[in-house]
Amino acid sequence: MEKKDEVISVSQSVSQSVSQSVSQSVSQSVSQSVSQSVSQSVSQSVSQSVSQSVSQSVSQSVSQSVSQSVSQSVSQSVSQSVSQSVSQSVSQSVSQSVNQSVSRSVKISQTFSKSISQSIS
Repeated sequence: MEKKDEVISVSQSVSQSVSQSVSQSVSQSVSQSVSQSVSQSVSQSVSQSVSQSVSQSVSQSVSQSVSQSVSQSVSQSVSQSVSQSVSQSVSQSVSQSVNQSVSRSVKISQTFSKSISQSIS
């Protein structure tokens, strides 16, 4: 009877030892697996979110900068071109008008002078 008790006691001891060992091993394995999985998932999610946010911010900033630069350049170019064109056109028109007016005045003066000269003679 004592041997049976000893066998039962040893059996229970071995069973508890194996049970604890297996339980700890499984617990550690599951814990590490879950921890790594959650860590990778969170890391990837944060990385993608930050990457997209930075990418959009840089893209918008560059786009606005290029757009403003091109707009100012085109505006200045068109403004200068129109200004020069209008200035030249007005200048030529005024110059021709003045030249024609002076030419007519000279002709009238010459005609008047001839008329007076003929009248005197």
